[in-house]
Amino acid sequence: MKLINLILFLSLSILSFRTIEDKENDTVLPQIIHENEEVTVYAIKDSIRIGSDSLFFHIDVFRQDMTYTKGYVPIIDGKAKFTVPKNTAFFIGYFYSMDDRDPVAYIRRVHNKEGKIAKNAYQNAYESRMNKEALQKELTNYPTNLMAYASYISYLAEGYSLGRVSDTLFKTEVKESLKKVEKKLNSNEASDLAALSILYGYNQQFDKSKEILYKLLSSHPNSNFLNKAFSSYNYSYGLHNDDSNDVLFMESFRQTVGKYHPRSPLGRGDMHGEYSNNKWIIKGYYKDEDIIANNNYNFKYMDSTLEYSIIANIEAYLNQKDYASSKKWATFLLQEAKKGKWLHDAPLYKKERKYLFGKNINYSIANGYYWLGHVEIEEGDFESALSYIDSSLYFANKNTDKYSVNFRRFQLERKAFLQRKTNQTDSALKTYETLYQETKDDKVLDSIQVIFQEMEQEEDFESYTRNLKRRVENEAMKDRSDEIKKIAANFSTKDMNDNEIRLSEMKGRVVVINFWANYCLPCIKEIPLFNEFWRETQTKGIVFLAATTNTPIEVTRFAQQQKEMFGFSVLPNAKELSKSYDIGSLPTTIIINKKGEIVHRETGFGGNIDKLKQVVLEELAK
Repeated sequence: MKLINLILFLSLSILSFRTIEDKENDTVLPQIIHENEEVTVYAIKDSIRIGSDSLFFHIDVFRQDMTYTKGYVPIIDGKAKFTVPKNTAFFIGYFYSMDDRDPVAYIRRVHNKEGKIAKNAYQNAYESRMNKEALQKELTNYPTNLMAYASYISYLAEGYSLGRVSDTLFKTEVKESLKKVEKKLNSNEASDLAALSILYGYNQQFDKSKEILYKLLSSHPNSNFLNKAFSSYNYSYGLHNDDSNDVLFMESFRQTVGKYHPRSPLGRGDMHGEYSNNKWIIKGYYKDEDIIANNNYNFKYMDSTLEYSIIANIEAYLNQKDYASSKKWATFLLQEAKKGKWLHDAPLYKKERKYLFGKNINYSIANGYYWLGHVEIEEGDFESALSYIDSSLYFANKNTDKYSVNFRRFQLERKAFLQRKTNQTDSALKTYETLYQETKDDKVLDSIQVIFQEMEQEEDFESYTRNLKRRVENEAMKDRSDEIKKIAANFSTKDMNDNEIRLSEMKGRVVVINFWANYCLPCIKEIPLFNEFWRETQTKGIVFLAATTNTPIEVTRFAQQQKEMFGFSVLPNAKELSKSYDIGSLPTTIIINKKGEIVHRETGFGGNIDKLKQVVLEELAK
C-alpha cells in the first residue's frame, strides 16, 4: 500500500461519521443557505449525542477555488451564529465539547446570489461520494466544471487502491473522462489545466501530467488548483509505481516554487519543512522572510491559527537571530495550547484523541514550554531554558501515549544537557540514569562517559556502568514478573479463509500475535522477518497470527501489491481483538505462553525480532 494512499485512508477513517443532509426533520441548520449569509445554528437537544455544559459548533468550509478553512463558534442559550464565506461550495458542521465530539455531521451545499447551487470543484471524502450520479448532477448545473471529472476519478482511485474498484473499470473511466476533458478544455482556466494534469496522472501519462503542472505554475502560480494538481500527481504516481513517488521531480518542482513563486499556495503549504528528530527542519530553498510571510498569510486566509506555522515562524526568526520575535511566537504557542486551541482546531472522538499526535491538551502545553526552552537555549540563557524544560516534562508526564513518551525522552536528554551547562553534574547523572532506564539505549551511556571524562574520573565509568545495567535489568525483571503474567483475553474470530480461530483451543502451544495494518510501513518491514521465524518453527508447538483492523478486501489488495505477504493466518476485521489487547500503536506483538498468559509485549520495529525469538524459544522449552 502506498504511503500517500494510507494517509488518505486514515483521514477517511477518522472522518467517516454519519451525515444528515436535506431531511425534513433536520432543523439544526436552514435547508437553503447562501454565500455571505449569516447562519443560525440551533442546538436541538435530541440532535446532540454528547453531554457537556460547554458546547461548540465546528465548521469546515470548502470553497470553489479549492481553499479550505475551519473555525468554531460557542453555543450560547442553545444557538450560535456564523457567516458563510464568499465562494463557498459546501461546508460541514458538527457539535462537540472539549471532551468529545458528536457523531452526527451536518452538510450543506451553498447557493450563490442567483439561487443556484454553487460550483463544487472540491467534492471529496468530506461530502457525499463523487459517484457517477453525483458527477452528472454537477455537470447538469455546471457543464464546464471539468474538475468534477477529476474529483470523480480521484474517488475511484481511492476505491481502486483498496481493491473496491476493478482495474478494468478504473482504467476505462479514466480514459473516458480524459477524452471529455481534452475536448472541453479551456487552457486559460486554472481549474481546467488542473483537471487535465490529474487525469493524465491517473492514466499513467506522467510526462504530460508534469508538463501541465509546469504550465500551471507559469500561468497560475497563485491558484490553489496548482496545489491540488501537484498533490494528485504524487498520489497517482505512487498508485502505479510500486511504493515509490517521483521524488526527484517533486523536489525539483518545490525548489522552483520556492525560488520563483514563494507566495504560491503550494509554497505556503510546504514552506514549513518537515519534523525530524524532534526538530523542525526548514527546507533550504525557502528564505526565512518568505517562510514568515507565508505563515502570516496562513493565519489570515487559510486557517485560524496553525500550530506548525507558529513553530516554523519560531525557527525562521531564530535563523535570523531575532530572539525577541521567536520568544513572542513561542509565548503565543503556549498561550494557545493552554486555551485548548488545538482541540478546538480538530475536535476528535474521545477514543481517538488518546492515540493521535498533538490532539491532547497536556501534550500541546508541553510542546509550548519546549519551544520557549528552545529559544532560551539559542539565546544562551540555560537556567531559564532548564526551567521551561522542567515545565514541559511536567505536562508530558501526564500522558502515556507513544508520542508523549518519545517526547518525554527527548526532553530528559535536553534536561541533562542543560544541567551540565549549569554545573549540576550530579543532577545530570540522575537524569541520564532515568533516561537509560526508560530506553536501554547505549547512546545514553556515551553521554554519561563524557561526564566522567569532564570530572576526570573516567576510571570509575566501567564499574558505574555495570552497576547501572544490573540495577536496570533487575527492575525490568521485577516489572515483567509483576505486570506481564496475566491471562490473555480469549477471542474467537475468522481468518482470511473464513476459518474460526479460537484462543481457547491453543492451550499447550505458544501463540504469537502480530498486530499490523496496511498503512504501517514498519509493519510491512517486519513481514519477511516473521515469515522466516514462522518457517523455522513450523514443526514446533507454536501458532503465528497476524491481526489487523483492515477488511478482507483491503488485505487482499494489499497482498497483491507486496513482494511478500504473511505466510501464516491473517485475521481481518480484528477491531475487537485490538481493543481486548489495548493496541494503541503499530506494530505490536503479543506472546502468549502455553498456560494462556501474556509473557511478552513489544511495540515498534527496531530492525530485527531477535528478542521475540528468544522469548518464544524460552517458552517452548518450558
